[in-house]
Amino acid sequence: MRSHFLLLLLCIVALALSSHPRALPSLSVYAETHFDLGFQIGSVFKQPFVEYVSSNSALKSKYLPFVKSTEEGKRIYSNLLNAAVTNFSPYIEELLGLANSTGVPFDVIFVLSIQPELGLLMQKPDLFVRDCTDILGCSESGCFFAHNEDNSAGIAKYSFWLYATLNITDTSTKSHIIRSYSSLSYPLSLFGSAFGMNSLGLTYSMNAVFPEIKPENTKHAVPRYFLNRRLAECGSLDEVKEVLDSMLPCASGFAMNIMDATGLAYNVEIALHTYNVHAIEKDETYYHVNMLRHISSDEVPQYVDPSSVHRLARLEALHPTSFAEAISALGDEQDAEYPIFRQGTTVDHDITLATATMNVEGNVMDLYRANPVTSHPLIAIPRL
Repeated sequence: MRSHFLLLLLCIVALALSSHPRALPSLSVYAETHFDLGFQIGSVFKQPFVEYVSSNSALKSKYLPFVKSTEEGKRIYSNLLNAAVTNFSPYIEELLGLANSTGVPFDVIFVLSIQPELGLLMQKPDLFVRDCTDILGCSESGCFFAHNEDNSAGIAKYSFWLYATLNITDTSTKSHIIRSYSSLSYPLSLFGSAFGMNSLGLTYSMNAVFPEIKPENTKHAVPRYFLNRRLAECGSLDEVKEVLDSMLPCASGFAMNIMDATGLAYNVEIALHTYNVHAIEKDETYYHVNMLRHISSDEVPQYVDPSSVHRLARLEALHPTSFAEAISALGDEQDAEYPIFRQGTTVDHDITLATATMNVEGNVMDLYRANPVTSHPLIAIPRL
């Protein structure tokens, strides 16, 4: 009964998302296999997904030639594919479903799935996936979560909101495992690399970071986007740690920001073979951008992202201490070259395509599609 009510609720929210002037395309999916989940998503969004591939100049001129025409690229592709198949076979099935329904070859979809690693290995900063800005805070009344989702303007118009309910049969026990997920998603990608929430009570966002990596780091290491997806399915910090303990090393790195079902907030940095957990304390406001803050450069050297340096400095100057101040900070454009709310400048080409905010008192995620200082939320999405 609860699952039917949830599906009805998701359909209502999806309609609201799709009919607004600043609409974000949305899709509600019920699937009993991962292949079917990918197939349904691809069937609905076939035209824009194919258009995205045909318009992606970096894919055609840099990523694909590297993995198809160089021996090093072929080895890296093979290493990461083997790791994904070994550790995440259901997600490979999902990508196969996308390939089957869109006609986009699987190898192209997989290359899109390992973009973070390829950009770092090719040592081309213009290919680094630069996203995002997060503010977490806790007080006596509970914790809050505020996130700017940044990416290239080229992918922004192909993003969509996904509501997915998976009813998977456990082959060993013949029991059904039903989980629901709500997330901002990107074309031909596994959900989990941006922000969202799940029916276990976890709200999350991901930040790119840029560790220096070498081709040998990809051997027996799991790709970032696959690990993002697995962590987005977790229900608690303890489960996140269990997954990391069993699956590292990661082929690159990222940071995950969490607010759990009890209202506690955490930042988890992951880079190669290691990770660090930072619990947000009472009366603390915490910021994370696209750089490692807790894993030392002696342990894992990283590329310095100028936008992150500027955004972090501006956040520290603003020093928001409340939920309202955090929302205002995410809309700050004071730094003309590298603003927190990004709109594409001559030196910082990425844009903020959405802002998500939640506090434990409201128990809903407010989703903005414009600067949160000068606009109202597109919609308030209830916790699953």
